[in-house]
Amino acid sequence: MMIDPACIESKNSQIEGAGAGLFAKTDIPEGTVLGTYPGVIRPTSKFLEKNASKPDAGTYAWRLNKNLGMIDPTDQNGKLQDLCFGGTDDFPFSYFLHRSVLNRPVSTLLARINEPPIGGSGCNIFINEDLKKMEVTFYLSRNVAAGEEFFMDYGLSYDRSLYNGPVQ
Repeated sequence: MMIDPACIESKNSQIEGAGAGLFAKTDIPEGTVLGTYPGVIRPTSKFLEKNASKPDAGTYAWRLNKNLGMIDPTDQNGKLQDLCFGGTDDFPFSYFLHRSVLNRPVSTLLARINEPPIGGSGCNIFINEDLKKMEVTFYLSRNVAAGEEFFMDYGLSYDRSLYNGPVQ
């Protein structure tokens, strides 16, 4: 079962300093597919060039296993907007073309899923990475109650040095 977008919402995370989080607006059953990670697939080297001048982009980029590339949901300024339109710095007017002519925006709600806080209730999302399609799909690993924040494990290589203590 695929999630109805009206069943989820972005609002301030329950984690201090985390910014936005993603929450269930209704009870949602285990196994529900939330969708795929939004963004433009970029070669790692091209994403690192963007990230060097726009470091906020790194906050939301998804690194595919085996370093096959990055999924970048941010705009040309490295900021996460509500919608991702696509585009690249490699071609003049690419961002304009994607926004104004192609105009196939994708919601970036799934880019707002946080990792659970230390001492929190744990993860309620698991992922499936399809490297042939270069696609990451999010599923619920258990039933989620209305008002509950979605959490996933960011993986072994994620830097947690700035994490605060348990949720207040």
